[in-house]
Amino acid sequence: MRFYSRVLSPSEINVLYYQDPSCGAISSTLHESLSEIKFKVYPNPTIGKLHLLNLPEEPFTYEIVDLSGLKILCGKTEKEVKNEIDLSKFASGIYFLRLYNKEYNTTIKLLKE
Repeated sequence: MRFYSRVLSPSEINVLYYQDPSCGAISSTLHESLSEIKFKVYPNPTIGKLHLLNLPEEPFTYEIVDLSGLKILCGKTEKEVKNEIDLSKFASGIYFLRLYNKEYNTTIKLLKE
């Protein structure tokens, strides 16, 4: 685990994921970014559960990261299942949702109210 004396920017957090193998890093030569696919993460802002819709069929790993860069939650999506991520036990604030698999990678800024 690493500690930083300041809040990391989203781009710095993304770079750390690619450089740190303990975070399940994947190749940066991805076929396509998830931002090019019509998927939905809602509601954002949220008070509790996030819903993930229209993800490609291959399972994804997800990570929720706080502003300090600490991974606070992780898991895997399943196809043909209503994928939800429960943030209700976390404090209000800004978080990042990272979704990735062998082909896709994206990071989404979240607001937890």
